[in-house]
Amino acid sequence: MSENETKPLSPEQEAPEPKLPVEKPAALPTPDENEPSSDDKLWAGLAYISQFIVPLLVPVIMMISQSNKERPFQKYHAVHALALFAVSVIYEIVALIVYFILTAISAGCFGCILWPIFLLPVVVFVYYAY
Repeated sequence: MSENETKPLSPEQEAPEPKLPVEKPAALPTPDENEPSSDDKLWAGLAYISQFIVPLLVPVIMMISQSNKERPFQKYHAVHALALFAVSVIYEIVALIVYFILTAISAGCFGCILWPIFLLPVVVFVYYAY
């Protein structure tokens, strides 16, 4: 054989295939204690939405229940729903006074226009529930 020709290598003499770096599969993320679960989000949503049906019931249950007390996400939203309810009651009283005064001044004309002011707390509760 000439120098330009190469002999085929036997299987024992063949160069080993280059090994590709093997990556370990990424570990599944462990649930963080501070990250809210779907149950936490459900309870928080119910704390706000329930204010239309039975005010104060769900947030108070969330505050009393021992399992919910230990969850900071639920505790925050229970307190927030109670505070929002208190503010909405004060708002409704002020809105009612303004409504009657402006309706009396306008001889009833503003009564047809101003009724949506009473729905503003509903919008806020639905926003926070979402």
